[in-house]
Amino acid sequence: MTQKAVLKILFATICTFGLSAYADDVAPTPLPAPVPQEPITPVPVPAEPTPPAPVIQMNDNLSKLHVLNTSEVDAGKLGIAKACNADVKEYAQLIIDEHTKNDAKLASIAQAKSLSLAATPADAKFSKKQTDQLQAMADTIVKLNAITDCTFDKEFLTAMKDGHSFAYRVAVHALNTDKDQDLSLYYALTADAIRAHYNMAKDLIKYMPAEQAPQ
Repeated sequence: MTQKAVLKILFATICTFGLSAYADDVAPTPLPAPVPQEPITPVPVPAEPTPPAPVIQMNDNLSKLHVLNTSEVDAGKLGIAKACNADVKEYAQLIIDEHTKNDAKLASIAQAKSLSLAATPADAKFSKKQTDQLQAMADTIVKLNAITDCTFDKEFLTAMKDGHSFAYRVAVHALNTDKDQDLSLYYALTADAIRAHYNMAKDLIKYMPAEQAPQ
C-alpha cells in the first residue's frame, strides 16, 4: 500500500471520529417554553335598551263620551224597568246594547294609545255650559224615576232625544278637534249612531199619547 493511500485512510478515520465526538459533546437545543396566552375576554354585547314606559295622558274627548255612554246605559236600564210601551222598552234595550258596545270600543282605543279616561263627570273637563246640561239631564232622570204611570214613556223618550242631541254635539266637537286617524273614525261612527238614536226617539214620541194604559 502506498504512502498516499495510507494517509487518505488515516484522514478519513480522524474526520469520522472527530465529528462523532463533536456530536456527543454538543447538547441538543431545548425547545422554547410555551408563551402563556392572555385569556380571551368576550366582547360584551350591549343589551337591548328598555323602552320607556308609555306616558299615560287623559283624553278629554274620549272621557266625555265615556261619561255620556255610562249615562245613556243607566237611562236605558230605567226605561226597561218603567216603560209601558213595548216599542219604548225595545228602544231602551237598544240604547243599553249600543252604548255598552261603543264604550267597550272606546276603552280599547284608549288602552291601545295609552290614554286614560275620566273616572267621574267632574274629571272629564266639561265646559261650564256642558256641566249645566249634564246636571239638567241628571235632574230629569230623578223626575223620571218618580213617575209611576205610563206618562213615563213620552217623558223618557223626550229625555233620550235631548240627551242624544247633547251627546251628538260632543262627538262632532271631538271629530273636529282630535286629528288622530283612529280616533277620528271612532268619533265619526259614534256621531252617526247617536244621531240615529236621536231620530228614533223623536219618531217614537209622535206615537206616544200624553197618557197611556199599561200594555
